Amino acid sequence: MNIKNVSFIYLIFIIARVTSLSADPIGLRIPDTTAVSGECINIPIYVDSNLTDEGVLSYQFQISFDAALLRVNDVVISGTIGESFGLPALNNADSGQVTLAAAGTVPLSGSGVLLYIRVEPLRNGGSPFSFTNVENNFFNEGTPALILNNGFIRIGPIVSLMELNQIPHEFGLFQNYPNPFNPHTVIKYQLPVQSDVKLVVHNILGQRVRTLVNQKQDAGYYSVVWNARSESGEPVSSGIYIYQIIAGDFTKIRQMVLIH
Repeated sequence: MNIKNVSFIYLIFIIARVTSLSADPIGLRIPDTTAVSGECINIPIYVDSNLTDEGVLSYQFQISFDAALLRVNDVVISGTIGESFGLPALNNADSGQVTLAAAGTVPLSGSGVLLYIRVEPLRNGGSPFSFTNVENNFFNEGTPALILNNGFIRIGPIVSLMELNQIPHEFGLFQNYPNPFNPHTVIKYQLPVQSDVKLVVHNILGQRVRTLVNQKQDAGYYSVVWNARSESGEPVSSGIYIYQIIAGDFTKIRQMVLIH
């Protein structure tokens, strides 16, 4: 083999090596969430890409919010892909901003919820819940690169009538959001005509857990927040729950998942 061939093979090796090191960016996401004033809620940070073989041994996140509407109390890692790192260091000394950092000896793997930030809504309103910038949010001091998707927290009443000037053409019960959830989730439905409405949550055994709505309602669009509590006000356990609407002759059932 002559020198020219050796040089060509070496060049191909270098190109292949550089290409292998150029990993796709990892997606981080804070979902939009609805909360109730005075009731703490766990806001998830989702990893939408697979961390397996990415060699992630540390992270730092910095998140901003409206301090007049929200207060960060704690971090929850139970059942998350970040649990192996232990609880992150939390710095919320700056009003309207929180910084989290953690490291481990075994790389993170998989995708899903990395951690939950436990937030206390202080009063009704709406606040962004946003990664500050790329420089302050990273894995391994910057590798792999991140794509940051920010969220918004709406703080409002338990039941609200929306789009007052619009009338839907048909009955509907929609998938709750977020799902899975902890501990709040929003259930939306619509009525084309005035109806006696019953919206009930059951456990997987079919036992009634909570009646969310039981009244006559005008035609329109509705939204209900369930706080994962029973009729007696006790927190319910993790698992699959069924919610059912009965409105006149219309009935529909959907499933949701609670994760503590």
